[in-house]
Amino acid sequence: MARNKYTEVEEKIMRDVSRNLKSLLAKKGIYQADLCKKTGLARSTISDYVNGRTLISQGNLEKIAEALDVQKSDIDSSLKKFNSNSGTVNVPVLDKLTIKKQNIIGSEKIHIDNLEKTEYFFFKVQDEAMVNEGILPGDLVLVKESYTYEDGNLVLAVQNNGNIIRKIFKSGDSYILQAANPSYAPIVLDKEVVQIIGVVKQNLRKY
Repeated sequence: MARNKYTEVEEKIMRDVSRNLKSLLAKKGIYQADLCKKTGLARSTISDYVNGRTLISQGNLEKIAEALDVQKSDIDSSLKKFNSNSGTVNVPVLDKLTIKKQNIIGSEKIHIDNLEKTEYFFFKVQDEAMVNEGILPGDLVLVKESYTYEDGNLVLAVQNNGNIIRKIFKSGDSYILQAANPSYAPIVLDKEVVQIIGVVKQNLRKY
């Protein structure tokens, strides 16, 4: 069910996705019904995206992009991080997300030299778990979307329907998510249930 109210940034993304989907469907000669079959998504869901009524989720964006054989940024232009005519790009800021859902609360500019050719976003830190790493509540950490990581990487993960930032370590068939604050106990989870959103690359603090 669609929310009653979206932020200005989210509404802009919805209009952009609508415009791009209509263009891609027309260009490829694909009907909405065909897209439903290719993605397994409900007709009403596809219709809402095409007509700009609902904010597209990350999971559904991936499904539609794969079905249309395009990049996710071809559908959601806010994911296009590189512009040869500009030294900076707008990166979305999120304060809650899972593999399938995201909550965009704004955007921040960052110089393109700081980014590789992949998808990034800022995440607003909610707790004090990483204070001894210099990451405080309210900070914006730049996250590189990735489901691969190495021991000691600082990652953004989903845990109990919330988001946590921790250092990740392998331990047999489990992962240990370690805080940098003695008040936060280590979290041990089976590898199959760990949902990693991405790897933290840098921290932005605004005064």
